[in-house]
Amino acid sequence: MEGKRAKLSEQTADRLYEWIVEERRYPPGSKLPNENELSESMGVSRTTLREAISFLVAQGVLDIRRGKGTFVAESLPNPGMDLTALAGVRSRVRAKDLFEMRLIFEPATVALACRRASDEELEQ
Repeated sequence: MEGKRAKLSEQTADRLYEWIVEERRYPPGSKLPNENELSESMGVSRTTLREAISFLVAQGVLDIRRGKGTFVAESLPNPGMDLTALAGVRSRVRAKDLFEMRLIFEPATVALACRRASDEELEQ
């Protein structure tokens, strides 16, 4: 049962990380909703959410301010720079992890190529 809980908390951490870094639902410095609201919106228990938040605090994504709440860090880790931050905790690489890495690299690569393309290249 413990393994299943750890897996669910990792999935929850991944999803919350996506909401913060990729979807920008919670910008840097913003306060997250309270524990009850956030656990309900994510469809997980408060215990699972707490484990996920602890994980993201350790990664520098979230800050807990006693008596005030949980906040998104002012300076978020750059997902393109440190791809091992989340994966290093896992004992094995899953296909989902590889797809997530592609989602980090490929859009940034395409955007850079578009910015650097000549008019002729853009016509092609």
